[in-house]
Amino acid sequence: MDQDARKIDVARFRSRKTMQLIVTDVAARGIDIPLLDNVINCDFPPKPKIFVHRVGRVARASRTGTAFSFVTSDDMPYVLDLNLFLSKPIWAAPTEEKVLQYMDGVMSKIDDTVANGETVCGGFPQTVLDLVSNCIQETIDSSGELIALQKACTNAFRLYSKTKPLPSKESIKRVKGLPHEELHPILKNVLEGGELMALAFSERLKTFS
Repeated sequence: MDQDARKIDVARFRSRKTMQLIVTDVAARGIDIPLLDNVINCDFPPKPKIFVHRVGRVARASRTGTAFSFVTSDDMPYVLDLNLFLSKPIWAAPTEEKVLQYMDGVMSKIDDTVANGETVCGGFPQTVLDLVSNCIQETIDSSGELIALQKACTNAFRLYSKTKPLPSKESIKRVKGLPHEELHPILKNVLEGGELMALAFSERLKTFS
């Protein structure tokens, strides 16, 4: 994308003609768009300062803002590095059983945690992930152009993963002691009560040896 096209896209986003803007780290460092509410990290940044540059697009001038980050198991040491850098604790999402039993209390506590700028780490419902993943793969498989693009993206990301800085050894060790990842409470509305009960029952079964 050339410079003129970038300026046009940013102008459309500023004027709210476009409600989402997908950018690279170059734009994340350089653009200044006021009144943003959310930043979504599709790939978790390997350095705390890069994270700060990205999420610094929101919560300006005494306004609130939220950063959502998609995190893989390989990213977790970087998450711990970030929380050490920011001097903020990281909390594991409560179990589905606790959410079912103490819904109001759990959600109130989560709201307080987020309001304090702390991090809540939790997972996506596997049923939702499987559904979305299958739909995306079917769409890709139906187009030769998309198949080629997916291959190029996979190769590029593999190279990026090899060249990005490593997390600290201490964080790599600490990840092993983290509790099992539970459903993130912010996603509770994605599932019906019956599905939450099924997840809670499934978790209880895992405790039996």
